Amino acid sequence: MGGSPEIVQAVVTPVSVRRDGSFDGGAFHLDGTPIDQALHIRSQVNRIHSPCNLDAQFVQSLPADDRPHLFGGFLFNHFGHFLLESLGRLWAAAAAEHDLPVLFLPVWGVPDLRNPNHYMSAILTELGVSPERVRVLVSPRRFSSLSVPPQLYGFYHMRDPDSRILEFFMRAGQDRAPDPEQGGVDSKLYVSRSRIDIKLGRIAGESRFEDYLKTQGYEVMYPETLPFPEQLRKYRRATRIIFCEGSAVHSAILYCKTAAKIGVIFRRTDTEGWIKRFFNALGIEVTTIDAIVRHDTCGLSPHMGVSVVDFLRASERLKDQGFVDNVFFDWLSLRADAITSHYVDFINRVGGEPGFRHPKIVD
Repeated sequence: MGGSPEIVQAVVTPVSVRRDGSFDGGAFHLDGTPIDQALHIRSQVNRIHSPCNLDAQFVQSLPADDRPHLFGGFLFNHFGHFLLESLGRLWAAAAAEHDLPVLFLPVWGVPDLRNPNHYMSAILTELGVSPERVRVLVSPRRFSSLSVPPQLYGFYHMRDPDSRILEFFMRAGQDRAPDPEQGGVDSKLYVSRSRIDIKLGRIAGESRFEDYLKTQGYEVMYPETLPFPEQLRKYRRATRIIFCEGSAVHSAILYCKTAAKIGVIFRRTDTEGWIKRFFNALGIEVTTIDAIVRHDTCGLSPHMGVSVVDFLRASERLKDQGFVDNVFFDWLSLRADAITSHYVDFINRVGGEPGFRHPKIVD
């Protein structure tokens, strides 16, 4: 899994994303060779490539920073990727001096960490790492002392995370006051995708399913509409949580001591494996609900596709597992209109995208 942080002299350059998904840039020894422990691993293949212009003259021309820094890795400006891929080295920040700057390389834009309600700021605060310690690098720089911890979390590490990163996740919420609403309340939460941009991937008819869940005592949460601290309060109060599969599931690392029953309704095929690995690694049992009828990508990226789920079958599974009391029989009469209207809205939104293929709309 990796050892102790490696302290090196280093040149750190901003990151750009190649067309194949690999990265150009990162942290390098002064001779221009990549620092092995700084490579960001998404699979068995290292995904960082050395820039071709890192020669001796370039290195010497860079401004030098003599203050020790901790290398945090890549700061993915996307909720799910941040939780999964940007926290893997921060276990070392918890043990380091509290004022030691944490150096990050931004991917997909530079976030506003001064906003306490920004999910990154809120998550860092929950984990006991002040956002004020974070330094986002946007131009090449030379460092006299860069501490590079091994990456202990991410796609490649999800199956069996190192105990150090799990202990770090357990820090979440340690300094917060007890929630007066915690305990004694049977709070049920459904985490929806029905109000996000339809091109980001949704399930046809999800709003009808939400209406049904409300009759079963569930509160419907739209994460994109709430400050992240408020989302966490809702998660921590809940005794039952049902997710529409997506990035929101990754928030579980911040309440991994939960005793809530958790279920995930799939909207894409081939996701059951990683969902189970993710929750099981956190010590959380999860009920998976695969009631997918089809998933139409329409020639686009799979995350943009239309998911059609048999909500009656999904509700039967939820009832069997103790999440609901009654099944969603009304879906039989609602599904045709719900599916058709979703496809129409989807086509109107993405019909002009390169590679788009018009789907056959069938019930």
